[in-house]
Amino acid sequence: SFQDLLTRFVMRVGWYRALQDWIVPYELRVIGTLLSLVGIPIRVGRAYIEWTKATGGNEVIYLAWNCIGWQTLVLFAVTLITGLSGKHTLTSKAETLAIGILGTYLVNILRLTLVVIVYFWVGRPIGIVFHDYFSNLLTLAWLFFFWWFAYGYVLEEKKTDIKKATFKV
Repeated sequence: SFQDLLTRFVMRVGWYRALQDWIVPYELRVIGTLLSLVGIPIRVGRAYIEWTKATGGNEVIYLAWNCIGWQTLVLFAVTLITGLSGKHTLTSKAETLAIGILGTYLVNILRLTLVVIVYFWVGRPIGIVFHDYFSNLLTLAWLFFFWWFAYGYVLEEKKTDIKKATFKV
């Protein structure tokens, strides 16, 4: 699949190291803060979230570089090529880009937080299914909503000045 090709490319180039060393710990801190705010007692490491199960023992979820949502960002960037190709004002294109980047980031944090919540409340088997399938659906739903919103409320067509146009009869 396209996602596998992207993953191999990122590994071959070595970009995954930066993702694992910088982005994973950052996202885990953000997710850990959100989980703490909703009352889930977790501990956050550089590459994992851990908690004590009600039945005893610890449960650990590792966050690998390939799960942080970089593919969503690539997919978002690809949709920008066609989504912003129309005759829209530069300001509305910049607004659309800013909303898209922020929204993609927030949807990704939401996705990761929900995965941990499902693992915490329901258990690992359902958490894995949720991670593997819900993540893709959430990404696609976000992109559909984003472009609907952008075209409906943000992007403005450039105005053409009719007085400048000359017509020969």
